[in-house]
Amino acid sequence: MGLAELESMWREFDARINAFNDKIEDQKDRLRKEIDARIKELNNDLEKMFERWQEKKPKERNELTREEALETAEMMKELRQQWSALQDRIAKIYRDCEHFKKEKPKFTYYDKLKEELNDQEEAWSFFETFNKELNEFGKEDWITYRKKTFYAF
Repeated sequence: MGLAELESMWREFDARINAFNDKIEDQKDRLRKEIDARIKELNNDLEKMFERWQEKKPKERNELTREEALETAEMMKELRQQWSALQDRIAKIYRDCEHFKKEKPKFTYYDKLKEELNDQEEAWSFFETFNKELNEFGKEDWITYRKKTFYAF
């Protein structure tokens, strides 16, 4: 193997490495664009959830009947699940942004929604606990009439 042949092989190797690097950079750019699209979609989903929250936000707790309170507690469970899914997506986007050295996005409704949901969730979790324990008491047999025989010695 001569020096000219070795030099030719080196140029070919270098060209392949450069082509590979270009392909990797293209894929990185595609993934960055995909992250931007996911950020935009998530921001839209947060906005929709915020609007739903504003529409369904519970009334003052002392103005509710028991049935309305039970319905509200059930709605809060559903909102908790949706909120949890959105937070998982946000965490994944933050990890992806960190990985691709992108600035972490600012979500318009995230902080306000988080604060309001956490406050309401805390109050409604107390209600759920109370209602669960009340139902357990309701299942107990409180008054029982039975014939007792007393023996005198």
